[in-house]
Amino acid sequence: MNPTNYYKISELSRITETPIPTIHYYLKERLLPPALKTGKTTAYYTDEHIARLQLIRKLQIKERKSLASIKEWLDRVPTSEPHVEETLIVSSEKRSAIVKTAIELFIRKGLGETSIDDIVNNARIGKGTFYKFFKDKNDLFFQCADSVFYEMYSHVWKEIKDERDMTRRLFKRGAAFLDSYPRWVDMMNLVRHASVGSEPFFKTKFKEILDQIMRPIARDIEVLQHEGKIDADLDCLGMAYLLMGMTEYGAWLSHNCNYDTKEIIKTLQDLINNGLVRKK
Repeated sequence: MNPTNYYKISELSRITETPIPTIHYYLKERLLPPALKTGKTTAYYTDEHIARLQLIRKLQIKERKSLASIKEWLDRVPTSEPHVEETLIVSSEKRSAIVKTAIELFIRKGLGETSIDDIVNNARIGKGTFYKFFKDKNDLFFQCADSVFYEMYSHVWKEIKDERDMTRRLFKRGAAFLDSYPRWVDMMNLVRHASVGSEPFFKTKFKEILDQIMRPIARDIEVLQHEGKIDADLDCLGMAYLLMGMTEYGAWLSHNCNYDTKEIIKTLQDLINNGLVRKK
């Protein structure tokens, strides 16, 4: 495990899709190793906590094991003891400051328009500190890519979530994506390009990011399926990928060929509501 990978509980919750109260319960029941306490109200979690939470979820959902049986099994698995060192705390906080600053800049300016100078100046650190944690800007991006793609749409999550009509919700997702496309595309292209190589990390990262994007779309389609508005035999995840592909190239047309965004949305609506070929 990389000793610089430390997460606050909000990050741990987001990465593992585990509610914060559930994490607190698991800590209390000793299903998780203790957090690294750095103050009365400050604690950090590691990759070991992520692995444990993912394992608990797998054992509960796929193997239908009870928490009692999971705890009995986990009690036999050794865990690393947390230790508090001043240098470790300072390093963790500096790394967190770099990541937080980078996420904000990547979302606001895009990957290509953000320089290392921008990051270190806004984080108020020296370049030497930056290179202590990250090889280059792309390395930093890959370390926080999940957060970047998630936070990019944080301003519209509530509006999308509050929309109860799943068809309209899908189009709101599409409109938000069309708006963010110039900042989204260079980052996604970097992930795509890296995933073609032989390095497993980049292949996994690409899959995780795609999953993060596609799962909410697939869930919306599943609701439409349960409501009887679309074919019960439809592959919802496959349709999510196809819709995303159409929307991405629609965004490309809008930003590179002066196609009207409203016309693109209208065309997508027509395809979804009526199909490509009209029945006579």
